[in-house]
Amino acid sequence: MELSFPRKLLAGAVAGGIGAAIANPTDVLKVRMQAAAGVAPYRNTWHGFTTILNTEGIAGLYRVLLLDLCFGSIETNYFYLRE
Repeated sequence: MELSFPRKLLAGAVAGGIGAAIANPTDVLKVRMQAAAGVAPYRNTWHGFTTILNTEGIAGLYRVLLLDLCFGSIETNYFYLRE
């Protein structure tokens, strides 16, 4: 069964959103480590995750989730429409 065009767009948006939600905590940690400019805020990745969780809670790891959800779904549909 072939999906209609709107359903394919919706499926792409959902897939992109799920991918963004899964990857967002690692992206937040990566950006914080890169923005430190020579001063290492965390000893390693695990220390970074636990520090953020202990100081800011789970919301600290999902700080920019809404933005990532929007761009993740747009990006997924862009690659679909390019084909």
